[in-house]
This record gives sequence, C-alpha cells and structure tokens, in this order.
Amino acid sequence: LRMHLGGPGGTGKSRVIDALQDFFVARGESRRFRLSSYTGVAARNISGMTLHSALML
Repeated sequence: LRMHLGGPGGTGKSRVIDALQDFFVARGESRRFRLSSYTGVAARNISGMTLHSALML
C-alpha cells in the first residue's frame, strides 16, 4: 500500500495514519507498515523516517 496524505492542518491526516497503523498491527503485519515524510521534522512528528532513509538513498 502506497498512499500520499496531503492537506492543511486539522483535516484528519493523523486519524487516517493511526487507523492504518492499528489495522496492520491487528493483522500481525506491523513490520510491513512504514511512515515516511520529506523532512526530518515531519518524520519525527509521525514517528516515521525521511523518504531518503525509507528508500535507502
């Protein structure tokens, strides 16, 4: 699953991320779920990694 979540603050992006994360955990597939973002600050805010790290660039 590859998904881009964009938009202004307060539109529910975090709720979507939390629901997806819960889904993968419930199915025992949490190792297959990665969160990434363009910048280090944004990645830290979602407990994820930068795109460069995720793609091993």
